[in-house]
Amino acid sequence: MTPLVLRQITEVTPEGVPVLDGENRKVIAVQRFTAAHVGHQAVCQPVSSEEDAVLALGVIDTADAGQGGDAPVVLRAGEASLTLAPDGSVRIEGGSFGLKVRNAIQFEGATIDLN
Repeated sequence: MTPLVLRQITEVTPEGVPVLDGENRKVIAVQRFTAAHVGHQAVCQPVSSEEDAVLALGVIDTADAGQGGDAPVVLRAGEASLTLAPDGSVRIEGGSFGLKVRNAIQFEGATIDLN
């Protein structure tokens, strides 16, 4: 699996597609980006079938960047969000959740609450 990469958004086209720094010439946006995203980091997935293309999946929310490393990192795409908090907690929100793995899934915790 190709790892996700962060790329700086340098501008946004009228169609809502981000222009990213770096070498890739083709950007496929899975959400509509706005001018407010310029200067933020886009989370991107290289497209394995096209060497010079990336999927722009979302943008890192830097609203709390003034707090340094103590601010949570939030990745948003439409109605879905992934929040990584400095205390080690992870929150995934969205309309549905799918998981596909090749090996076993291991859950560990003091409490596991389903429903």
